[in-house]
Amino acid sequence: MKDPVSYFEKPFDKMDISRENFATFCIDFTSALKHAVAQGEPVSDLVNDTDPLVTSYVNALNSVATGKSVQVSETLSVDQIITKFKVYIANQEGFIRARLGKDSKAYKQFFPQGLSQYSKVAKKNINELLAQLITASNTYKTEIGPETEDQLTVMQHQYQAARETQNISFKAVRYSSSDIELLGEKLKKQMYLNFLKLAIIFVDTPGKGTSMINSSLLYTKHRIKTQEEQDNTYTVTIPANATKEAGFAFSVDKTMLFSNVGSEAVLVYGAATVDAPLSPTAIEILSGEEKEITATQLGAPANRFILMMNKSLLVEAEVEILFV
Repeated sequence: MKDPVSYFEKPFDKMDISRENFATFCIDFTSALKHAVAQGEPVSDLVNDTDPLVTSYVNALNSVATGKSVQVSETLSVDQIITKFKVYIANQEGFIRARLGKDSKAYKQFFPQGLSQYSKVAKKNINELLAQLITASNTYKTEIGPETEDQLTVMQHQYQAARETQNISFKAVRYSSSDIELLGEKLKKQMYLNFLKLAIIFVDTPGKGTSMINSSLLYTKHRIKTQEEQDNTYTVTIPANATKEAGFAFSVDKTMLFSNVGSEAVLVYGAATVDAPLSPTAIEILSGEEKEITATQLGAPANRFILMMNKSLLVEAEVEILFV
């Protein structure tokens, strides 16, 4: 049981987080709240309470007090999101085609005008195309797994956050370090209140509330491995458009840390044979991402092999695996 006293502990008091990372997290969170309001969720009060504080804090960080703007560097720009979306859907098309068949009605829901439709993505139509793909991914989740919808939803939130950052009016005000600290403390308190209110609003459907909180944005560095861990890390290189076996034995009680150190996304899944097809429950690990995966998540003990599929058609992928 969680200690009831812990509910009175403010989550950011003991966190060593940069101002820029905190701003990025708050922008993304506010964007997720606005998306939830558009979906009919009762969180408009949270938006009204939080949005002005986020704007003031970001304006302070971007002030000219030190002679140059402090950029919220972790927030992807609008153009970067569009480029990321183009690359993702180009790579994903082959996977969707293989699972659904190019001439099927299901495939046409993803690509009604073929892949060329997505090569012309721009600010004016990216929201429409993302919505189209998210709807199709949800409809055919059984056939292609949940990861496509999850990844597209993340991109949708990232794009909205990027647009929010782009639209913030940066005031020509000089802020001192103490001003920024004061604004930061106000925003941290508001974020704490937001979490408590979300827990109350979604007490019977907690997944809705937690889906708005992207905790990964609070951290920029990977877990630092000890020398012993570095010596025991197993590296797998996966050729482009290929699937490769990890190549080591593991028991049902093991937990593994998968670190995607390459530039391409990979899908990890367990299988009973080394030539098994892609599993609908495969776990996607994006470039630069780390995920702890248990042997039972991979279907052990029935699934004795770990397979990794490189989603890129052109570039090899690389994954480091460590038992933790």
